[in-house]
Parts: sequence; structure tokens; C-alpha cells
Amino acid sequence: MLILIDSGSSHSFINSSFAKRVGVQTVQMKPAQVKVANGEMLVSNSQIKGLEWWTQGQTFHTDMKVLELGAYDAILGMDWLKPRSPMNCHWEQKTIEFEEQGKRVKLQGVTSDTKRQQVTEMSAEQLLKWSRGNDVWSMVMVENVQQQQANVK
Repeated sequence: MLILIDSGSSHSFINSSFAKRVGVQTVQMKPAQVKVANGEMLVSNSQIKGLEWWTQGQTFHTDMKVLELGAYDAILGMDWLKPRSPMNCHWEQKTIEFEEQGKRVKLQGVTSDTKRQQVTEMSAEQLLKWSRGNDVWSMVMVENVQQQQANVK
């Protein structure tokens, strides 16, 4: 699950295609217009209440509105960030630290090494999904192949 932490987003969202793929139940809600980063207006008319998800040994429960997000499986907005204030963010190391139920939690974001490992394990479909909205323009996978000599009679 690829999650974007976005302090510029008022709410948390889950990608509609990701929600379908993992089979989580959505409930209808009053349609809400959502302005996304590129200025486009999208409509969310369903949500997931108390979605249980986990990362790096931590379990969270988050209400998420369903929206077509493109590159990300979920976005954690201010409705998730604010209750965890104060939060320490180390932008260079890509970590966030906060208190959750009386316990100090440190989460590690995706690093260059993580991306490199993910790309080697990705299918073409996953790579296409990941590259939308990100700076991946072209990629060539090169493997050394032993040239076989043809049997000549």
C-alpha cells in the first residue's frame, strides 16, 4: 500500500481501485466535491469508516473517503495528522515520529533504496500505476544473456 502523507489535504482518502482490489466495504455518503493538487475537481460519494490498516508493526483505524487517486493507494490528510500532534518530521531521512495510544511511534517513508528494490520486484502494471504522478519517464530493464551458438552441420 503506497500512502502519501499530505498536510495540505483536509481529509484522508483511499483509492477507489485499491479499495475494490482488496475487497473493503464502502458505504454511500452525501457526494462531496474534492479539489485535488492539480486543481481538478473530483467527487467522492462513498467512504470507509474505521478502515483498519497497518504498517511497520503499527495498526491504525482511519475514516477514508473513496476517490480515484491515481498514483497512491491512500492519502493521509489533516484528519489523521492533527490528532497525532505534535509530530516530529525529519524530511531528509523521511521519518515521522508521534505518540499513538501512549506509545512513541516512528514511521519510515519510502527511500531511494526502497524505490530501487520495489522497481526490481514490480510488474509492468504496478510500474505504470506507480509512475502516474511521479517522476518516472522511461525505464529499461537490461539483462545479460549468454549468446547460444547454433549447431552448424
